[in-house]
Amino acid sequence: MGKNSSSFGVIRFLTVLFAVLTGAFMLIGGGWLAAIGGSWYYVFGGVVMLITAYLLSRRKSTALVLYALLLIGTLIWGVWEVGTDFWALAPRTDVLVIFGVWLILPFVYRSFNAGSKAALGTMAVALIASAIVLAYAVFNDPQVINGSVPETADNAPQAAPLSNIPDADWPAYARDQQGTRFSPLKQINHQNVKELQVAWQFQTGDMKTPNDPGEITDEVTPIKIRDTLYLCSPHQILFALDAATGKQKWKFDPGMKVNPTFQHVTCRGVSYHEVPAAADAANTQPALCSRRIYLPVNDGRLFALDAETGERCPAFGVNGELDLQHKQPVTTAGQYEPTSPPVITNTTIVMAGAVTDNYSTREPSGVIRGFDVNTGKLLWVFDPGAKRS
Repeated sequence: MGKNSSSFGVIRFLTVLFAVLTGAFMLIGGGWLAAIGGSWYYVFGGVVMLITAYLLSRRKSTALVLYALLLIGTLIWGVWEVGTDFWALAPRTDVLVIFGVWLILPFVYRSFNAGSKAALGTMAVALIASAIVLAYAVFNDPQVINGSVPETADNAPQAAPLSNIPDADWPAYARDQQGTRFSPLKQINHQNVKELQVAWQFQTGDMKTPNDPGEITDEVTPIKIRDTLYLCSPHQILFALDAATGKQKWKFDPGMKVNPTFQHVTCRGVSYHEVPAAADAANTQPALCSRRIYLPVNDGRLFALDAETGERCPAFGVNGELDLQHKQPVTTAGQYEPTSPPVITNTTIVMAGAVTDNYSTREPSGVIRGFDVNTGKLLWVFDPGAKRS
């Protein structure tokens, strides 16, 4: 009997402690949220949670009834605020539902000598209602818009390609600016693909370092122009390889400034651009940077390099380097990370970037910018989070 009493005492203490800490967190955090114009609900919830903690410490069955009302109230408020979007609804209810399940577990319930089947039933109803709403939200995403694509007649005119790309080339992340992700080459097909053998391999030698964050990935989609393959390694080291042999032609290391606070380290690809005259000079040595590669770097820079030699393009930015954090209100290292290749038009580099999730209330905006393709001069900005006058 003594051993059971001791166990029940520990369970009661931990349960009440969790309720107190949760209530205090909701009250303090909710007060701060309300002060900057957010919802007052967390203040209300924190007060109810602290009262629940007090009733639990007094071993009152009304604690379960009050907590059940908090669960139902939170469920109604959550659906009213965000609808049945599971990923928006879950953060408002998950901890409360889990704690509610804990309270009705037999060994927890008995430790408080609640003695009220009505209180237990009220809690069960609140938990069942929460489970039903959350289950509905999982399988009924309001963000999904069902539609249909009309069938195209066999004789319907086909849209002309945006650019004249040689069949054997893959000059953009998705092959072209239309994002077709399709090669017109037909030598390899579904019948003979199983017969392919490795022609060559290339090792970048780019390994994780002690100063890297936990997530470092090799996600590059190489691009191919004429006889050269361009790819970047996780630390944004750019390699130009002979497409037929895999032999390295040149490499460029931007010297990325990385530290463990980065969300991740990766390079998904690079972009290519050439002036019209360079396209006509396929068999001659083109002028410096008439064919160029654009390399985004996780620490907030963009490089323009000559595609033939890997030399910096001197007319672009400052000696081929553009500071993407220039005029940004927040320049904390790692909070803005351009990991994907920009979109290139005849005149403009369209550049976006990832921002760190859940790191700070002062984070850079997910701004999209247009830069001059030759000089790197800022042409325009689209910032969905900017305040409009």
